[in-house]
Amino acid sequence: MGIKRIYSLKHRKRISHLMKHGQRFKAFPVHMLAEVHDEEWKDMKVGFSVPARVHRSAVMRIRLKRRMRELVRPLIPQLAEAYADRGLSLMFIHVGPEESDFQLLQSKINLLLERFKEHSTTPSSHE
Repeated sequence: MGIKRIYSLKHRKRISHLMKHGQRFKAFPVHMLAEVHDEEWKDMKVGFSVPARVHRSAVMRIRLKRRMRELVRPLIPQLAEAYADRGLSLMFIHVGPEESDFQLLQSKINLLLERFKEHSTTPSSHE
């Protein structure tokens, strides 16, 4: 079972806004872009990417995206509840040249989400 369609990050406008204005968190081989929305979007969306220039094989890209999706899927209800009053966009990008196993990806994704939670609880300068 995959991530529900309502949580899937697909709209180009939202993705480009996330790429320009989102906060970047890094834990090699995974990067995470995150943005909390206060006005325009009031829902939670999650996206996954594996660049073709890093992994030439489509089979490898699909496998890595599936692994990341499966690791994030059980965490979505917690995140959706925590950011129910605001919108949240997350994008996970696998940038490492080698195939990552499940345990490595799990530890890195958990680390990235912890960093994001720590950073998002502190008041930002634009609020």
